[in-house]
Amino acid sequence: MFHCPGCEQAHSVPTRGAQGWYWNGLFDSPSLSPSILVYPHDSSPPFKPQPRCHSFVTDGRIRFMADCEHALKNQTVDLPEWEGIR
Repeated sequence: MFHCPGCEQAHSVPTRGAQGWYWNGLFDSPSLSPSILVYPHDSSPPFKPQPRCHSFVTDGRIRFMADCEHALKNQTVDLPEWEGIR
């Protein structure tokens, strides 16, 4: 799980099992693959659609793809520090 500065939300992907994403096991400079495609939504009515987010996390940096619908599309930023669950 990581905080996405483009969506201002947490993104979570499974990293175990046959259907999980690859994770390099590093907390300080994580890499995940394949890409992460998220269609966020509000968790309470009226469930407004939120911007689509599509990214790769590589060596502790988030590379936002061209099909993102937020201000960080086509940019690469450092993965922000976050006191999430380890």
